[in-house]
Amino acid sequence: MKGIDTLIAAVFIILISIVGIIIVLETSQSSIGRLEEISLMEEGRDILTQIDNAVRDVAQQGEGSSRVLTISVSGGNYFIDTENEAVVFSMSSHSQILGVGISKTEGNINMFGEINRVFLNISHSNVNITEGGRFGRGYHNLFIRNNGYDFANQKQIISISLIPVLPPTAITVQFNQSGSPLIVSGIYFSGSADDLNTLGEGSTYDVEEEGSVFGESQYARPSSDFSTGNWLDYLYSEPLYDDIDEITVDDADYIQSSINPSVDVCDIGLSSVTDPEVHTGHIVRYRYAAVMSGTGKPSEIDLVVRLMEGTTEIASWSHSNLAGDLPFVTSTQTLTEEQASLISDYSNLRLRFIANRVGRGTRDIWIEISWTEFEIQGEEINYEVEVWHNSTPISYSGNLYSINVTVNFTTNFFDTYSLQIYDWTNLQWTSTGCGSGDVQPDTPTQWWCTENIDPMNYNSSDNIVRIRIKSTADSDQGTLKEDYIQYFVNYIPPS
Repeated sequence: MKGIDTLIAAVFIILISIVGIIIVLETSQSSIGRLEEISLMEEGRDILTQIDNAVRDVAQQGEGSSRVLTISVSGGNYFIDTENEAVVFSMSSHSQILGVGISKTEGNINMFGEINRVFLNISHSNVNITEGGRFGRGYHNLFIRNNGYDFANQKQIISISLIPVLPPTAITVQFNQSGSPLIVSGIYFSGSADDLNTLGEGSTYDVEEEGSVFGESQYARPSSDFSTGNWLDYLYSEPLYDDIDEITVDDADYIQSSINPSVDVCDIGLSSVTDPEVHTGHIVRYRYAAVMSGTGKPSEIDLVVRLMEGTTEIASWSHSNLAGDLPFVTSTQTLTEEQASLISDYSNLRLRFIANRVGRGTRDIWIEISWTEFEIQGEEINYEVEVWHNSTPISYSGNLYSINVTVNFTTNFFDTYSLQIYDWTNLQWTSTGCGSGDVQPDTPTQWWCTENIDPMNYNSSDNIVRIRIKSTADSDQGTLKEDYIQYFVNYIPPS
């Protein structure tokens, strides 16, 4: 028994020793991981400080001043946030180097801890940051430029954009635009696709912005008879409304006043439409004819048309002394803003037609109405352009490091543009790493799309890179003039 006790004691000693070694190793690895995370956070703080100093310098020096920062990033993610005028650094922190919910400030750097995450940022209340993008591990050039002063918001306009920079071992291959661009929105104006392959030769590929009505038009059409007077339809019967309610004009059926009418009135109810909450684009249309029969001295007739809300007159139009041989004609009446503002209930509108014989003619005469409608147009016309470009098939040998696309263009109106690249893996357009912002008229502009995080996402199965450039819809009709588009594939050859 004594020998067995000694053996058991030895086993316990060995187990305790093994557990102790494991604890020491885990503690050591945890300490190493924590030190690495602290080092990465310090790198992020230093990079944000460089960016902050450059932004402040160009803001102070005035329009046109610029800086180029060359940055080497070992980890984490950076986001140039144009919406919040900030640059944000984020990283994983399994050792929670900054406690959850803890925030602090060092200089101009704001720090905040979340579960297994750390965020650092710089923000500027007096600066409007444009262009933007994201970048992560690798080599990067940031181009920081003062683009003038935003008087409306009283801020300096500072653009922060990525310029491609490669590790020393990388090789760059350049590819052209392929085929004709796809104009998704816009009107081709001039130029050819070949003009996009040479920089600054004077020829451009021009696409004019295309207009569209913002908000669809509504149509109130005849839907009921409120009162018919002595009016009848062309078959001398009732109801009246269904003979003049066509979407497309049809003169084969119509309504008609009494013969030789004396203030003969009919009220036709209109279908309900939604209040557009604007007082423009209100248009009444109708087709009318004056018809005469018999022999003797020619007769004349008056027609009055009124837009009514219930029993309240909104607008009135008169056609006086119509000759009795007048064929159907279309009358288009646009309400003034003052008249349209009188409408309070768009579900209670009607059109009133009043026929009245005048003059000393002896022949029989009457009015015919073949069609009518009340249109409430969309609010306004907005102009925009969107053009897609494909690369020629790209090729490389080795590991794909990044894909860069450059676009040189001008526009003849001040406008806001964005450049985007297609993510074939996630089947969506992305603006990450691409230029965007306000473009001054007749000012050459160069933007990049720089993708070095998962660059394979932007290479299709048939080796095509696709980008699009588009304007933000507004009331000015400008022309996009593209001068140069090139695709750069950067790869590291096999060692």
